[in-house]
This record gives sequence, C-alpha cells and structure tokens, in this order.
Amino acid sequence: MPALWITDDVKDSAELSGYTVVDPPSVVSTHLTETLKKHAHELLTREETKQLVEHLKTTHPALVEEVTPNPLTLGDIQKVLRSLLKERVSIRNLAVIFETLADYGPMFKDPQLMADTFANPYQDKLHKL
Repeated sequence: MPALWITDDVKDSAELSGYTVVDPPSVVSTHLTETLKKHAHELLTREETKQLVEHLKTTHPALVEEVTPNPLTLGDIQKVLRSLLKERVSIRNLAVIFETLADYGPMFKDPQLMADTFANPYQDKLHKL
C-alpha cells in the first residue's frame, strides 16, 4: 500500500480527508513482521526444528514416534517445514502437519512433494501466514 510520512500537525486533517493514519511504531512493527514472514523459511534451523518436535512430543508422543526417526529424519522434517514457510503456510498447527507426515511420509522422500501434500487434505486447518 502506498504511504506517506506526515507530521503531527496535519494528522487530523489527513484523517478528516479519509486517509488512514498509522503511528510510526506500528509501521515499523508491521514491516518487521512481514519481513520475518517472508524470510521465516531461511531462519528455521535444525535445532529449532528439534525443539518444535520435542514440544509436540509432550502432547502427541505417539504421533511423533510414528513420524521420526523413521520414516523421516529431523532434517527431512526441517525441509518440509521450511517448504511450508516458504509458501507462507503457517506451521503453528504442528500436530496436523505431523498427521500428514505420518500418512504420507513413507511414500515420499522428496520434502517438497511432502509439503505439497498439505495443499489438499488440510488446507482448511493450515492458514497462510
């Protein structure tokens, strides 16, 4: 969205003219959030992936055991999660992702193909970032 910086003395006039006026901290926060979303796939490390898996294991131990280390290694899971993040698909619902990995993981060795399987059965449960 195109934007202009304005001074405080014209803020009221701009709002009365129908413009949306946003304070500078909100602009910076929004820009930072969008930048992080855009590059989240580059920031997800193997160690962070392990922490995500360990956290999921506390609530869904059988599911985690079914997925890792066989048929998928921690590296495979990281690649799948990175692919999803690159497509700006949220990985917040890791249990749903692991359900799909349990169902389809043994069939695919290509993490991108595994990530692509999320587009169909679970797209209503996984949201775009």
